[in-house]
Formats: sequence, C-alpha cells, structure tokens
Amino acid sequence: MKKPVINTIVGILALNLLSFWTSSAYALSTGAEEYCREIQDARNQIHKVSRGSLIRDLLRLTFAPGKLVQLNKIVVTVPEALKVHFDPATQEGPFAKNIIFSIDPPEEISNSTEFQTMQIRYEELTQLLKKQNKQLMKIATATSVEECVARSEQFDFNFDAYMSLAKEKTSLQVIAQLHEGEIADRMIGRTLSHLKLNWEVVHSTDLTLVHEMLRSPQLQNVVIISHGLADGKLVDSRMSEYPLGFFTDLSPNLHSIAIFACHGEAIAEAYKIKATLMSSPSVSSNRTLFISDGTTLAGMEELVPVKAFRSFMRKVDSALEEEMALMPDETPHGAIYQQPTLCKIEFDGFHVKNGTFGYILNGLFIGSSNADRTDVTVTFPCAFANRTRNILVVRSLSLLGGAGIQSSDFHVLWSSPNQRIHDSKLTHYWRADKSYQSSKFEFSLGQKSN
Repeated sequence: MKKPVINTIVGILALNLLSFWTSSAYALSTGAEEYCREIQDARNQIHKVSRGSLIRDLLRLTFAPGKLVQLNKIVVTVPEALKVHFDPATQEGPFAKNIIFSIDPPEEISNSTEFQTMQIRYEELTQLLKKQNKQLMKIATATSVEECVARSEQFDFNFDAYMSLAKEKTSLQVIAQLHEGEIADRMIGRTLSHLKLNWEVVHSTDLTLVHEMLRSPQLQNVVIISHGLADGKLVDSRMSEYPLGFFTDLSPNLHSIAIFACHGEAIAEAYKIKATLMSSPSVSSNRTLFISDGTTLAGMEELVPVKAFRSFMRKVDSALEEEMALMPDETPHGAIYQQPTLCKIEFDGFHVKNGTFGYILNGLFIGSSNADRTDVTVTFPCAFANRTRNILVVRSLSLLGGAGIQSSDFHVLWSSPNQRIHDSKLTHYWRADKSYQSSKFEFSLGQKSN
C-alpha cells in the first residue's frame, strides 16, 4: 500500500481512537507510551484489512457516502388474531401520514444564551484541536511505540492536554448535533422532491414528540434520523436516551418504522421493534422495519454518515410505494379496532429543573417531561399495569449530565375508570454529591368502592 494512503488511514484511525477515549471513562495521565501502544495496536488492526477494501471505503466516505450504508428491510406478518380495521361510522381515521423526524436540537435550546456560549466555545476548541490533529496524524504513522514516543517529544505533543480539550469538545455534543442537523436538513431538502410518497418533516427527534406520534391513528410510516450508541440505545435531539420499552405502544395504523442511525441492528434488537410490530394490533397484514446497516471502517465503530441519508431514504420510499400500492386491494379484515382503556398518572409537585426525565411503568415507557414542559401528567393503556405489584421508575434520560428537579417532595396520583392505588411506597435515590438521581414507586391496584 502506498505510504500516503496508509498514513491517511492510520491518522484517521488514531483520531477516531482518541475520539473513543474522550467519550468513555478512559483515565487521563496514562503517559505518551500508553497512548502510543494503543495507536500501534490500532495500526496493526489496519494491516489485517485488505488494501482494496480500505481504499474503497475511504473513497466512498468522501465521494459516495450513500454506498457505505445498506438498507436492511424486514417484513413481518401480523397474526390473524391481531388484524383489525377502523369503523368509519364511529371512529375518525385512519389517515396516511408519513413523517421524517430529523435530529435538529429544539429551538428553545439552540436560541438560548447558554447555547450561543457553548457554540462559541465549540468553535474555539475546533480551532485549538485543528493544529494538534495534524501533529497527531504524523505521530500515528510511526512504526513502533518507541518511534511514536520520540515523535510526540519532537512535537512537544501533550496527549493529556489534547485529551482534556477533546473531552471538553465531546461534552458539547449538542453543538455537533446542530451541525449534523444542518447536514440532515440539506439531505432531506434534496431528497423530498424525488420521493413518491408525501412526507412531512419534523425537525426534532424529541422522544416525547416521537412517542406521541407513534400512538397516533394518523401515522402510517415513520422515519427517525438519530444517533445510535454501540449498546443499541437511540439518542434524541436533547441528547436524551430513548429508554427500553419505548416502541411498545404503537398505533394499529402504523405500517412501517425506519431507523437511520449507527448500530441499526443493535437498536432493533434492544427495543424489540420487530417483535412489537408483529405482536400488536394492525390494519396491515404485513408491517415493515427498515434499518440502516453501516460500514465498519478499518475495524472502527460502525459508520453511518448523515450524507448517506439521501440514498437510504430513496430506497425506503421506493419500497413503501410498492407496498402502499397493494394495500387498497385489501378488504377490511379482523375485528373493529377498539381504543384501549387509558389510565393516567399525575406527578403532583414534580418540576424538572434541567434535562429530561422519563417515566417507565413495569419496564414500559409511558412518557417524559423536561424543563420547558410543565405537563407532568401521562396517559397510557391500562393494560400496562398489573393488578398486583407494579413498579414505576422516574429517572433522568439525559446523557450529558446536569439533570435535576426542583424538589423531591412530590406525589404520584393515579386515575382510571374503576381502579385505585393501595399498598404504595415511594423511594428516592441520590447520587454521591446528594443530587437527585431517580425514584421508584411501588404499588398495587384494587377495585374502586361504590
């Protein structure tokens, strides 16, 4: 392999390796020798990959990012017992609404003074790291640990100082998300006019908005452009994680879900999306799950560049056009869909100060609230609750830290047509610095007395 090519690849890998360190709990002050040893291990990993595949992936990353992402289409058949139809005489809907949720941060965040300050600092850090990245590229091409250490001394390169700056930049992920949101907007803008179905764009992946829409009888197809973590967790526009159990409450009119994010396979598995599409009431005989399948470049973490969305979306739209063309030929089947009985939980006196807090009942997500939303009443199917023991968890979903509430002196109020709470217990949990972490509300349900 030609030296310029291998130098570029090793340099890119070194930067990504340090990027991984800054996003993890990796300890500082390990010394240049330890850093160089890790870089050499990464270099050895590169040489295990064929020259042709490395060059091909690098060229695609630069000139044809769409070719780095494949579309994984999974079609599930809904059991006959779960097939339903809407009664037009008594119920409004269903509709054929198709929505793309993009990753833009909320306006109240991006327009805030704090955000503007963070953006200035982010640009400062970008410039500070730019020169050091060039030096690191040269250091990373060393063929041994000793040569790597010698080059770091030659450049007077301080790995710990670099890590400190990079860690600070990583903590400003919401700014990076704004930039990715701008790229996503451009890709969506260039794509919409070429799509066959009519799509509405929502410039947010706020988990509250997405959760409410997934329950709506208006929704037929949804695409979520988001961040995906290696453990299969999705991250929304506020840098809050979608908790497990998020995709449990789906509208029967929902035909397809498309996830465009890194680690698509892990996301589908973690949230059991395929199983939920197949095990919940549906007006469609078949439902579809679309997942982005990225490329692992030189052994690094899976790569799904935002610029690849245009190609991904065209494939999704084309597949759905074929599926939608067949649906009008289907005659109404199954039972008339009956809206589930809804229960309500109110958190009296619970006020979020910072971040986003989620409410999880028996492992199922039922709602969330954040600092700009004072509504702390959530509704959900009563079937989510058990007659005997129930566990309601209130916890922070924010990944950037700093989440907190104004007071832990709050009460949980239950409202349902014929049930009441008894044998309840509310427990609060605190961090080492005595800040609020989470709460657990245990309770049983009994019949209301006449």
